[in-house]
Amino acid sequence: MPKVSKTNYFMFFIILLGLVCLGMAFFNIPTEKLNLEFLLLFGLTIGIGSRVTLQFPKFKSHIAVSDTFIFFAFLMYGGEIAVVLAAVEALFSSWRFCKKKVTVLLNVATMAFSTTVTFSVIKLAGLNVESYLHGRVGNLDKFFIILSVMALVQFLSNTIITSIYGALKGKQPIWETWKTNYSWTFVTYFVGAIGAGLLLKATHYVGFGVVIATFPIIFFIYLSYKMYVKNMQMSISQAEQAEQHASILEQQSLALRESEERFRSAFNYAPIGIALVASSGKWLKVNRALCNILGYTEEEFLEADFQSMLFPEDLGNTLIKIHELLSGKIPTCQLEQRYLHKTGKTVWAAWSVSTASEVNNEAQNLIFQIQDITDKKIAEKKLQYEATHDALTNLPNRAFFMSRLEKALEKTQDKRNYRVSILFIDLDRFKVINDSLGHLVGDELLINIAERLRDCLRPNDMVARLGGDEFTILVEGNYNPKEVIRIADRVQKKFSEPFDLKGHEVYSSASIGILHNSENHLTAEDMMRDADTAMYQAKRTGKARHAVFDEKMHEMAKAINESKALFFAQ
Repeated sequence: MPKVSKTNYFMFFIILLGLVCLGMAFFNIPTEKLNLEFLLLFGLTIGIGSRVTLQFPKFKSHIAVSDTFIFFAFLMYGGEIAVVLAAVEALFSSWRFCKKKVTVLLNVATMAFSTTVTFSVIKLAGLNVESYLHGRVGNLDKFFIILSVMALVQFLSNTIITSIYGALKGKQPIWETWKTNYSWTFVTYFVGAIGAGLLLKATHYVGFGVVIATFPIIFFIYLSYKMYVKNMQMSISQAEQAEQHASILEQQSLALRESEERFRSAFNYAPIGIALVASSGKWLKVNRALCNILGYTEEEFLEADFQSMLFPEDLGNTLIKIHELLSGKIPTCQLEQRYLHKTGKTVWAAWSVSTASEVNNEAQNLIFQIQDITDKKIAEKKLQYEATHDALTNLPNRAFFMSRLEKALEKTQDKRNYRVSILFIDLDRFKVINDSLGHLVGDELLINIAERLRDCLRPNDMVARLGGDEFTILVEGNYNPKEVIRIADRVQKKFSEPFDLKGHEVYSSASIGILHNSENHLTAEDMMRDADTAMYQAKRTGKARHAVFDEKMHEMAKAINESKALFFAQ
């Protein structure tokens, strides 16, 4: 059977004692005092007060800076309620720092026991009188005594128990443990008692709402004290280790300075933009290259965040990637993004980001690497444009048109009432103009025709040059087929006006074949074949007109082709 240590005996004894005190408090609690104001006080103490904590030096235990509210509850509602409130508050504050149920239970029991002792001492001293507890006129001396007794007894009860437990666990003298580690904490209890007294008096004069109004003040007082304790702990720790690690710290300091200097030099003079960014997006450090890329000074960077400099369309995907990075789903990520230059122009950048946690900084920071690829993007866009557009007219070319037509046909399969129509346009007598006036005039005519065709379109329509003197117009969406006829009429009307080409007044007309897609048109090639058939039908009927494709045209074209094949075969 394993041997039980003195520490465990003491811990179980305190837990048992505390639970007995808590049970007695529950049994004797004055339920008539549990009003709405108490529930508000209870919520503030548990929800907020328990989260403002101080850590005992050298030990993994904490005390919540909620004594003010526990003392206030004692003065306002009595000792039993204060015991219950102290125990529940200890449960919540302890659970935040320690998941061991036994340790949490020890903290709860300690608070229940110490608050019970405080209540009992005041009761035995004959001070448990409402006029004393509330500091009525003529009883201010008793009121101050009560506050002092509360602070002193609560302080002694808590710290003695904690000192005994710590001394047994660390095998140190109890007195030395208490004197070194806990004696100075009396100020927290004293300030808590004084704060409770002032809060109670303010409540008498102003009302219970003052509890809410004064809570931020109490919060910042304890927060300041917490920083003081933290700084004091750091000073003590540094003083204890100063002699032992003096030479090591000096060497490390020298190495660190050299390392920082090398990093600073590499950071500042890197040819690409580098920045240290907080997880919130705020710029923390930026190098010269990044300032040059986006045009902002270092001071302007540090006053802003990267989200404000990023294109809104690129922000959503970027934030998703950063979230995945911070959550550990990916080690790094790269994207191409658009940033806003200070002058308003667009800067394309190859963006790479990884995490980097700085010393003494729990939050993860991000390292941005930003390389200007604007010229590359412009070149890519130019190449893509040239690959999909006609060099003479700047209209989409055959490849682009066929790709767009295929996508439009796919939409007819998914969307009901979605239509696709083609206007196949072939210029009449273009060869005559080209041969008689020259190719330069012919090219000028094609450019002018492209401009007039653009004027005939609806906003979502597209006109393309297939090559030579052939043009096509794509109409798609939910429209009336008569609208396509009206487009053809507008084209003919535009072409009826003369073209002024380098001093030559030239007339041109066009034959237009119109095709509305049907179940027989499954591919773009099917559409172009029948639109071409309709165009030749328009030419045969006199040119400068349009013809709408029907199946008779297909049969006629098929018969003509068979006749030609038979003729050449003979």
